[in-house]
Amino acid sequence: MALKSVLEKGGVEFGHSMRGKRLASCLLVEAADGYSAVIALPEIDPDSTDKQIVAAKFQKQTGKEVKQIYGSSGNFFQQLQNGAPFDMFF
Repeated sequence: MALKSVLEKGGVEFGHSMRGKRLASCLLVEAADGYSAVIALPEIDPDSTDKQIVAAKFQKQTGKEVKQIYGSSGNFFQQLQNGAPFDMFF
């Protein structure tokens, strides 16, 4: 299942609503082993990019469970500055 589809089921809107401050929204993905990645929501929006991010493919390739956490890039940036254990920040 495409990550965008999972997020839409959780109430995240893409397309025309992805404007202004919403462009700074991010998704923090944490694996069961502590691996973390932050993905900007516009990277998932087909109106903004032609990339398709697939959570199930990541799990299949790595064997790591994906735990999704939603939030704003500003909050994640502040957490990074305070030593939060992120492995990636996009």
